[in-house]
Amino acid sequence: MIASVLLTISVFLLNGTLLGLLGANGELLALGEEYIAVTALVAALQVIGTGLVPFIRNYGGFFYAMVSMIAGFVTNIILDYLFVWLLEQGVAGAAWATVIGQGVTMLIALAYLLRNRQFTLNIPFSKFGKAAASIIKIGSSGGRRCVIEVWL
Repeated sequence: MIASVLLTISVFLLNGTLLGLLGANGELLALGEEYIAVTALVAALQVIGTGLVPFIRNYGGFFYAMVSMIAGFVTNIILDYLFVWLLEQGVAGAAWATVIGQGVTMLIALAYLLRNRQFTLNIPFSKFGKAAASIIKIGSSGGRRCVIEVWL
């Protein structure tokens, strides 16, 4: 949750700067800013949805994980057609279709985990910092060396 909040704030505030660093300018920059302005505001859906699907697979729900991903993809495709072509909402419509599709993936994944009582958080608040540090250390795959190589 903390990562999604930080991601939302930083991407929303640095939207144009990030696109400029990637070489966008003119109309492409304007369209990119429009798309990112929508998707950044609900980045939590993306982070949570993408994060829950591996949990389902880890608990043996391979088929359900696939269904949740496919449902999100199909929703995105249908809403892209509806928002962009029929309702002529342009890039903002495409962004909303993406966001809603990712929301569908998240809701289906969350429903599976809650229904099967496999979504629990048993970390005492006093040990939360230590657990978070351990997760970050494991997730960095290589620790400081990996970070140094990225910056070089």
